[in-house]
Amino acid sequence: MHTDDPMHLWGNLFEYLLVSCCIFRFTVRKTERRIAYALILLAAPFIISYASIVAFASIEINTLGFSGVVAAFIGYFVYVFYEYIKTRYIPTLNFSFPMIVLSTNLVIVILRYYLSLVLWSVPLILMLALWFIMWRKEILSGGKQAKEKYKKMPLGKKMENLSAYFFAFYFLFFAFPPMLAPPAEGAVVNVIAHFAGYLFGFFVPLLIFDSLPIVGKLRK
Repeated sequence: MHTDDPMHLWGNLFEYLLVSCCIFRFTVRKTERRIAYALILLAAPFIISYASIVAFASIEINTLGFSGVVAAFIGYFVYVFYEYIKTRYIPTLNFSFPMIVLSTNLVIVILRYYLSLVLWSVPLILMLALWFIMWRKEILSGGKQAKEKYKKMPLGKKMENLSAYFFAFYFLFFAFPPMLAPPAEGAVVNVIAHFAGYLFGFFVPLLIFDSLPIVGKLRK
C-alpha cells in the first residue's frame, strides 16, 4: 500500500462500486464484461506494478495500491459506454468518440493545475463541440430515438436513466483527471500506475473485442 490512511482505501472501494454500477448499467455484452473483469483484476495489477517499477526504478518507494485497478475500471467504462452508444443509438460511431474522451482527459490533466476551474473546463467544452460537429447527424438522430423512448418511460425509470447518465458523464470526464494530480503534502500519488491502469482498462478490451476476427464472428 502507498498510504496508511484507511479512508484512502475506502474512497477507492467506493469509487470502484460506483464505476462498477455504471459498467453493469451500460454493458451490452455480458460475456465480454466477465472477460474484461477477469483481465483487469488478474492481469492489470501486474502490468501496473511493472510500469511503476520501471518508472520509479531509481526511487525506493512502495507503489502498490488499489487505485490503479480503479483507474483501469474507469478506462474500461469508456469502452463500455462507447459500445452502448454505438449499439443502441449511433451504429456508425467509430473510435473518434473514445479517442476524444481520452484526449480530453489528458488535456484536462495538463491544464487543470495551471488554470482555474472555469478555464480548465474550456477544453472539455471544445472537445465535445468538435465531436458534435463531426457526428451531428448521428447524434441528432440518436437523440430523437432516446427522446421517444424517454417519453414512454414511467417516472421511476426516467429518474434511474437520468442518474445513470449523470454518473456516466462523471466517469467519462471528471473521475480520472484527479488521479493524475501532483503529489499532495507528504503523500505519494502514483501517477504512472493510474495512467497505466486507465490505458489498460480501455485498450485491452478494445484490442480483444474489436480487433480479433474470431470475436467479430461470435458477435454476429
